[in-house]
Amino acid sequence: MKKTKLLFIFGIAVLPFLAGCPETENVTTKINRDGSCIRTIGNFDPRKFKGIDSIKFDVPVPIDNSWLLENINDSTAVLLKVFESVGALNSMYSDDESALKVYKRKVELIKKFRWFYTVFEYSETYKGILTEIPITNYMTKEEAESFKMDSEEHPLLAGLDAKARNSLIGNIEERFGYWLHDNIYSLAFDDIIRLADSLHIIDLDEIRVKTLKDSISKRIDEGSKKMISLALGDDLEIPDLAELMGVEMGLDSADLSQLYHRVQQARLDEKYEKEILSGFGADYNNEMIMPGQLIDTNAEIIREDTLAWEMDIIKFMDSDFVMHAESKVTNQWAYIVSGFIVVVALIIPFLRRKRTD
Repeated sequence: MKKTKLLFIFGIAVLPFLAGCPETENVTTKINRDGSCIRTIGNFDPRKFKGIDSIKFDVPVPIDNSWLLENINDSTAVLLKVFESVGALNSMYSDDESALKVYKRKVELIKKFRWFYTVFEYSETYKGILTEIPITNYMTKEEAESFKMDSEEHPLLAGLDAKARNSLIGNIEERFGYWLHDNIYSLAFDDIIRLADSLHIIDLDEIRVKTLKDSISKRIDEGSKKMISLALGDDLEIPDLAELMGVEMGLDSADLSQLYHRVQQARLDEKYEKEILSGFGADYNNEMIMPGQLIDTNAEIIREDTLAWEMDIIKFMDSDFVMHAESKVTNQWAYIVSGFIVVVALIIPFLRRKRTD
């Protein structure tokens, strides 16, 4: 349902861009007691595997030639690598060349010593993509949550008949579209201002940027009734937005033409497609295996010792998404040491009394 919603909002113009997205993969990270971790990606047919270089841009996490292909059976294999710490995972993300390199991801592992047990707190954060304008300016928190999950399962829609349910879903989709449009407009406006400044055709000290941004936005919404477009069509394209801004700033025809062509050369629409849409359709299952006994998690699926989250771009489109898991490992040695101390504490008084007698 979420993919259908986004196709409705973005329009069919993005379909060619999405065609190269990888199919869903399973990425599993196992945390060891010493803080090291093992990450696997699967599944692959070892008989058809043509090497790391053939798939390194098509998997959902960065890989290089240090990864090993480990056979599960004759027809199934996984890629595997051991990391000495989660810091090494972060270094891998910083050097990302995978299909989802626009995802800003950070991993953290905290170990807390509690004598009889050690607590492991793991988190993996996906940085929000469009955060300048809060989505809660357009809908309630509950409505935003219903959009991110399967809406029909959200309590917000409980008890509604089919007509009311479809009406509310459609209304939320429309407001999401306006939120997306306004964020793209804000990105484009700021970039065009920077380009105009780099051409030395405006003086930022003399321009009331916020007033100009609000004025142009009003003209788009109430005048042309057009949406900022990331593709060719009837909507307002970004070079045309630059021309509209130039007229509002009072640029002469020469400066206006210079700005228009500079914005064309910058290909801002392609930039925003990569920053916003490149993860769309590239869903994958992010799995986690924690050491010891599970204490707390926000995992969507718990299957024996495996925690799982289905990762899709809608979950962190407007804000950070954090995978969280907490577990504890019993320190057997602590019980042994504690028992020894207790025994010694009981024996010493007895030995003293015996010596006195």
